[in-house]
Amino acid sequence: NFPLDLAAVEVPSIKG
Repeated sequence: NFPLDLAAVEVPSIKG
């Protein structure tokens, strides 16, 4: 239940 982490892993662009 961690969409933020999942999104970051799938879309590294979010992390920068």
